[in-house]
Amino acid sequence: LVNALESRLVEKEEEITKLRLMIEEKQTKDGDLLQEMEAKLLQNGEDIVAMKAKIKELEMKNVEKKKTGAKRKQSKSFHEESEESVNEFKVHSGGFEAGKCSRFTTKGYLIPGESKRGINVVVLDSYGNLSHRESFDTHKQVKESSRFCEFINGLQGGTVIGIAVKDDAK
Repeated sequence: LVNALESRLVEKEEEITKLRLMIEEKQTKDGDLLQEMEAKLLQNGEDIVAMKAKIKELEMKNVEKKKTGAKRKQSKSFHEESEESVNEFKVHSGGFEAGKCSRFTTKGYLIPGESKRGINVVVLDSYGNLSHRESFDTHKQVKESSRFCEFINGLQGGTVIGIAVKDDAK
């Protein structure tokens, strides 16, 4: 997990460098484009800070386990941590001017899957495992609103769901 986070950290830092170069090149052009790139840059910076904190936390846990002589637990994927109940579920949502992001985490893991423009929904079971993930582009197609309502109405009572909007969801 630490290696994966470090790899993503390098990717994010490279993306920030690319975005900074793009900002410098485009400063004389469209002001809206500049704002969008600055929002992405800010979001990537926040992601890097969060990843560095997670890496530090994992390193501290590993040091503590070595001190106590406990067996080192292998990193488990999001789907393998099914014995624990949902104890932490986070939804990150950003509109057009706030980074156009939509992501979900539970038990400290990023829930896999693509977030698309519009309303993004994640459904978890009582253990925090991904049960279903769906996107509704209500910005592009009005009928997606009806499909979203049908989807929500079709869920069982007590279901844990997260809803985030990416870009726009008229």
